[in-house]
Amino acid sequence: MTAVGLLFHRQVDRDLPALVAARRFLEGRGFEVWEVPREASPRSLAEHLGRTRLIVTLGGDGTLLYGARLAAPRRIPVLGVNLGRLGFLTELELHDLVTGLERFDAADYWLDARTVLQITVDRESKRVQRVLGVNEAVV
Repeated sequence: MTAVGLLFHRQVDRDLPALVAARRFLEGRGFEVWEVPREASPRSLAEHLGRTRLIVTLGGDGTLLYGARLAAPRRIPVLGVNLGRLGFLTELELHDLVTGLERFDAADYWLDARTVLQITVDRESKRVQRVLGVNEAVV
């Protein structure tokens, strides 16, 4: 079974009619639908991410960027749904979500490849930290 992960902004009501319809559509097409915990790391989600074909972010640009950092190491496509104010990076508005998922299921879509920068910080304390830069990085 393949899965679709839903990543919600903290303030999004998960019971909005369009979100309920989207979940029903996906489950009706045989997808396992799971919610991506906001505090999760790619390592802690390895089992879910391994079978995930799409991550849908439901919020604004910040939610999309967080989802992209989770998805990038496994090359999982991200579909951004704007529920915020600007939504510069997101692809859809909420009322178009089911239509967008129908197109995804029918393989009627294109992927917009983005450059991702992996930054490694090696501190004197011998603690190495790796961070993915998606959209922008400041040095």
